[in-house]
Amino acid sequence: MTHDAISNTAFQAAVNRTDATAYNPFNGGSQPNYSLGDATPNDRATINSFLINVYRISETSLTLADFKISKKDLFTLPGGDVGFAGGVEWRRETYLDDRDKRLDGTIKYTNSVTGRTYGTDVMGASGAPDVKADRSVASAFFELAVPVISPEMNIPFVEEISLQIAARGEEYSDFGNVLKPKGAIYWKVGHGFALRGSVSQSFRAPNLPQFYSDGTTVSNNRADFAACRINNPTVTTCPTASTIEVRSGNKNLKPEEADNATIGFVYQPTFIPRQFGKLTLTSDFWSIREKNIVGILGGYNQIAYDWLLRQSGSSNPNVVRDAPVGTATVGNIAYISDTYSNLQPRMVQGADFSLDYDLDDTAWGDFGLSINVAKLLKYDQAPSAIESLLQEAVTAGKLPGITIASAGNQIQFDGFPEFRGTASVSWRKDGWGAGAFVSYVGEVYDTGPAQVNGEFFPIKEWTTVSFYGQYAFKDGMFDGSTVRVGVRNAFDKDPPVTASNFGYSGALHNATGRYWYMNLTKKF
Repeated sequence: MTHDAISNTAFQAAVNRTDATAYNPFNGGSQPNYSLGDATPNDRATINSFLINVYRISETSLTLADFKISKKDLFTLPGGDVGFAGGVEWRRETYLDDRDKRLDGTIKYTNSVTGRTYGTDVMGASGAPDVKADRSVASAFFELAVPVISPEMNIPFVEEISLQIAARGEEYSDFGNVLKPKGAIYWKVGHGFALRGSVSQSFRAPNLPQFYSDGTTVSNNRADFAACRINNPTVTTCPTASTIEVRSGNKNLKPEEADNATIGFVYQPTFIPRQFGKLTLTSDFWSIREKNIVGILGGYNQIAYDWLLRQSGSSNPNVVRDAPVGTATVGNIAYISDTYSNLQPRMVQGADFSLDYDLDDTAWGDFGLSINVAKLLKYDQAPSAIESLLQEAVTAGKLPGITIASAGNQIQFDGFPEFRGTASVSWRKDGWGAGAFVSYVGEVYDTGPAQVNGEFFPIKEWTTVSFYGQYAFKDGMFDGSTVRVGVRNAFDKDPPVTASNFGYSGALHNATGRYWYMNLTKKF
């Protein structure tokens, strides 16, 4: 329940009144104190006249029944016992999104000045119809752990080789069935060096709103290139305005599918004397090829496509417009219709590196160091047919000022930085302990409406540092208890600024500043 939301209809009625109960939107501070206090406050009864309470009740449920079986020695090979696990599962998922009548379109808002009707009567809220959906899923899986070569076999350059073979199949009541396999290998060469790799296929079913929703309304700031450029051919900059986008479900969606592969190594040097600690190095290269990605064309692309089609006398039916006013030949956008669909394939590749070092039993205590670095090597989104047309038009100079960022290389765009990294160090001695943690997110570019000299706005790299200290009791009435005091984001680092509604990228950063905490834990 949201209390004291604003009804657009009641608010406009309050502004339009001409008696003493009218709402004055221009009140505020006086000229000498323009930013302090309210010299001409509205009457409380006037404000209460457009305040409302609205609700949104969202419920999900999961009913699950399964049967599993495992046996560590199903049969024996020269390399050892073959382990087996398998099972069957049935589950039922339900989804209910029951919105207030002012949110689901039952009670709408019609602007008395422009005549435009909106799907919601709540100021600042996106309207959407109620959704009620369910599905059932039956599945089966198996997994084999196969020892091919064991150390006892004394084979040169091969201390151990083991395989993992697995598969899972699922049948959905609303869109069909899928069957995906997996295979993995672990090869311990010797002297602390081992190779590992895997290949697999995976899938993700469309969620219930993407499948069943009749249309969720969102509002984004968009530049209307067609109306701007065609109605005013000499204009140099097109302003942005709040634009309604209706995103609808699609019952013909297919599941997202991916082909996955990894290869890497683990190295624990054996030549380092034990008293100098234990070092572990790992590196993995991974590749994911996705197809049938569930998504939308996007309001920006829909508007650009409408501009392109209007240059040849046509238009994009998904961009619904009001009738032109006055000398204009293109009317303002009423709303944009966008339906979820299966997009073109995507290729993502990257490499992960890690270093772990443990030094124990020294005169100064036990020490630990961990460093992890991830690099995104490739992120290519194949363009849809419409995106290809838009890219060709941009290259030909038909869409000046347009950049199609939803297809092609996605590295450093929005939520996909090229580099991420973490590092931590810890110390323990006689119950005392302390540590530090560093998190790093590389630079990306904001593909929203804000641009600098025709280029995307850079979102700077972000590094935060946290510390903690603790004491673990080992005797007496507090035995098994640990007290930890720490500070996160110790240097109060603000997230980089973006053009999003909240002013920062929630997928990469958070707005939580420096804060202290204390934890008390007890083991029994």
